[in-house]
Amino acid sequence: MKKTLYLSGIVLTNLAVLASVCKVMHWPGASLLLIIGLGLFAFVFLPLALMNIYKGNPANKPFLFIAGFISAFACLVTVIFKMQHWPGSAVLMIASLPLPFILFLPAFIRHTRKSQEKNLNANFIGVMMLLLFIAVFNGLIAVT
Repeated sequence: MKKTLYLSGIVLTNLAVLASVCKVMHWPGASLLLIIGLGLFAFVFLPLALMNIYKGNPANKPFLFIAGFISAFACLVTVIFKMQHWPGSAVLMIASLPLPFILFLPAFIRHTRKSQEKNLNANFIGVMMLLLFIAVFNGLIAVT
């Protein structure tokens, strides 16, 4: 199950990147690829990954994983709406942009403080860079 989950995550991520490149280049079929890649990632892969992690160890930081899932799901759905120029994308952008910072970041900081004794480690810096990337990426999508 884990190998299938990892393989599907890699395939769907590559499909979403290919779809984004095709969409920027205005190639035919880009919209369909984008909906398939990001849609399957958001609606199939993320819930299965969350269930797999939670089933493996139910006492293992459930709020952290749920906060990460909600943040990632909202951002992915926003990207689909914005890149497809569907109505409501601006409202989704306003709602989903602060979610990683309001919901996920406090959960992550709380978890790292408990386990690392207030030690700033590489994981924390990596998460901060990821959140910065999400903010910049969503800002650039809002410009289009």
